[in-house]
Amino acid sequence: MKVYRNLSIMSKILLLTIIMIIAQMVIFGLSYRTIRDIKKSVDETYDVFAKPAMWVLEAKSNAIQARRLASRMLDIDEAGKDEIVAMVSDNRQRVDELLRIYEGTILHDDERELFQKLLQLQNSAIAKQDMVIAAGRSGDPVLIREMYERLYLGSDITVTENEYMSAFDSLAKLLIAYADEENDRSHAAARTEQIQTLVVSVIALASGLVLSILIARTITFPVRRTEANIALLANGDLNCTFDTQGKDEIATMGRNLQNMAYNLGGIIGTVKGASDNINETAHNFSSLAEETSASMQEFKVHVDSMSTNLSDLATTGEQVNASVQE
Repeated sequence: MKVYRNLSIMSKILLLTIIMIIAQMVIFGLSYRTIRDIKKSVDETYDVFAKPAMWVLEAKSNAIQARRLASRMLDIDEAGKDEIVAMVSDNRQRVDELLRIYEGTILHDDERELFQKLLQLQNSAIAKQDMVIAAGRSGDPVLIREMYERLYLGSDITVTENEYMSAFDSLAKLLIAYADEENDRSHAAARTEQIQTLVVSVIALASGLVLSILIARTITFPVRRTEANIALLANGDLNCTFDTQGKDEIATMGRNLQNMAYNLGGIIGTVKGASDNINETAHNFSSLAEETSASMQEFKVHVDSMSTNLSDLATTGEQVNASVQE
């Protein structure tokens, strides 16, 4: 409290504003980091798992197309066989290209193991497809019938092709599982950062509230005490004591009011002393007047006595004069 009383009201408000701004900046920084981390996680999930899964599935689509084209070699005329072979070659090249791109993104051992198995099945499937293409090119009905049986009656070619396609599916499912795990980790991290942001927000709010109450107390309580003392001073109580602790405006006003009360006490003391002197002088003057009145009464008695004596003297003089005349 004493520390705050040494600050001006403007400094207190400025301090509260700075603290709230810092708290807002911290909350904004945490929110920005959360959004950045989520975006980074989404980008990594897309680049590391989603895109490779799409490459694998696209490679599977091209592998299926190559398989279908190879089987068409058994029932197409001679004029279209070269085109079929070219299309099969294009699909195989696209599969190889996609698998090479995907291979550069492999991160886990089980993923690499599935990929190696896929390459082995790819070689077996291509070898079987080449056998079908060769049978179609030969035009031999017996060989073509054999290829039909091996393609559609669950023979080795069909089994190999199905295992080949299943390898694509297994690899894609593994990548999707990795993506789900990464998504779960991202959500957990996002929840953790959200909790951190919430905690910091609550702490900032509580700190701002406590600081606001503290600043309000350092302003309102001294103001109320000063107001009460001013009321006492207005009623003539010069012994009231104002709050002069601190360096803020309220303490400065308290010191000025305390000085005013002290000066008023001195002035009133001086006036009281002068009044006492006047009363004493008036009392002395009254005593003097009473003494003067008594002297005047005594003098009047003497005058009256003298007048009586003079009257008697005059009578005596008249008697003497009459006697002389006589």
